[in-house]
Amino acid sequence: MPYSAIKLVSFDLDNTLYDNQPIIKLAEQKSQEYLRVEFNRQDQVFDYQLFIEYRKELLLSEKSLSDGEKSQYENLSFLRECVLLKCCENLSNPKEVAKQALEIFLTYRNQVVIEPQVTAMLQQLAQRYHLVSVTNGNCNPAKLSIFDVFKKNYSPASGYRAKPHPQMLKQILIDFKLRPEQILHVGDRLDSDGLAAEAIGCPFYFFAPFAGEIDIGQSCDKFVAKLQS
Repeated sequence: MPYSAIKLVSFDLDNTLYDNQPIIKLAEQKSQEYLRVEFNRQDQVFDYQLFIEYRKELLLSEKSLSDGEKSQYENLSFLRECVLLKCCENLSNPKEVAKQALEIFLTYRNQVVIEPQVTAMLQQLAQRYHLVSVTNGNCNPAKLSIFDVFKKNYSPASGYRAKPHPQMLKQILIDFKLRPEQILHVGDRLDSDGLAAEAIGCPFYFFAPFAGEIDIGQSCDKFVAKLQS
């Protein structure tokens, strides 16, 4: 499908525009440190393995839910809050501890550093195309240094279904009055980003500059050259 018709480029965020792994690792670490201290104060032990098991149980139960209910659990902040409440249920103040643990996680989770090559690429593209973000994650786009380049931001936190469900990409077509061939979706995962793009019939570009095959600058230059060829 030729890129000459493209008017809008939608970008996934995590691991597409920044390396998300160290961010999540630190956020998990800081949240767990807080939980261990709070549990210890009440002569209990926080078990991270239980957190993982409770999360798996909720995700498995999601399969029997309606679309509206599924979108709740696809909001990763809501899912985390539910799991934390379950983990903290035997504490004397479960809601307070769960809320604080979530806030700590989100504080570190939103401390994203955008590489200068990525920023320059987005600023260049914003001069020619509408740019939007379409993410399954719970990063707050308003906290990003690149927030101003995006015309709109779409995520399950706003009530949309997560990719590979095509709802967010379909909403872009409505919001910007475009046809599928006029938007390009860019992401690092074929099983979510790629399938969502395929579902609405729009082109997809696999972009994973932090996977290590070529450096970030080369990845950005290659994408811009392909898009504008």
